[in-house]
Amino acid sequence: MKLKLMLVVFAMIAMPLMAFANHLVTLDIEGDCSTWSATASIHWANQYAFGTMDYDVSLEEMSGSDWVVVQTISATGMAITPLDPFAWEQVFEFGSAWNADVNGTYRVNGTMTFTGNDGTVSTMSDMSEEFDCITQSDVCHHTPGYWKNHPQAWPEGFTMTFGDETLGYRGLMTILNTPVRGDATIILGYHLIAAQLNVAVGTDPSISGTIDEALAYFQDVEIGSRPRDKEYPLMLKDILADYNEMGCDGLGSDEDDMDKAGSAAEEGLSFDGLKALYR
Repeated sequence: MKLKLMLVVFAMIAMPLMAFANHLVTLDIEGDCSTWSATASIHWANQYAFGTMDYDVSLEEMSGSDWVVVQTISATGMAITPLDPFAWEQVFEFGSAWNADVNGTYRVNGTMTFTGNDGTVSTMSDMSEEFDCITQSDVCHHTPGYWKNHPQAWPEGFTMTFGDETLGYRGLMTILNTPVRGDATIILGYHLIAAQLNVAVGTDPSISGTIDEALAYFQDVEIGSRPRDKEYPLMLKDILADYNEMGCDGLGSDEDDMDKAGSAAEEGLSFDGLKALYR
């Protein structure tokens, strides 16, 4: 009975004593694609109090169903002194920039430990909300004319399959140099080559479905065969052309008419005239 009474008395004394010790009261951690920040409130025991702060803050990336640490920023022994000696609770802010390349879903996870000059140690942890960081590609969409006139821009070893035949640079350039002359398969071939080259150098691969449809079409129809039914190949061509003319970051192409037209010069047509011929 005496032991229980002593424990109760000790607890009653210890609880109010904590209110007079130096300690962390709250911690709030936030983050974005470039920086992290933490707001910590500290209770001071008296006007002569001071202390040090240690922290570990991690940028974590969602990988599948797991969170993977991309970068950790740490500090030890940061001197913390009251901003106002007569304010018992004060707020301090911390933060810095990430130096990691980000492109995905992230969160910030952090732990801070405050050690007061009275020897008390308090630790708190917090986690930010998830945030998405999407890196805009600086790779541009290019037209058939661009790829025809800029062979140095082609990926090394690039090949494509038309029907049962696999073509490299020379074979594909033969197609790009073939005058259209009313053949819907040629103009579709122009834009199919350009679209696959664009994807190969890093543009948005969302066009892949249409590319697959065009490749399947050429399994049944030989390029240069001048088919009577032009509606389907020209529909595919229009979709591919819209993609190839997106320019940089989807803002539209700034290439000149000669680059856009590809073989239009040989036909004596502008690019607009070439498109109108097949609509």
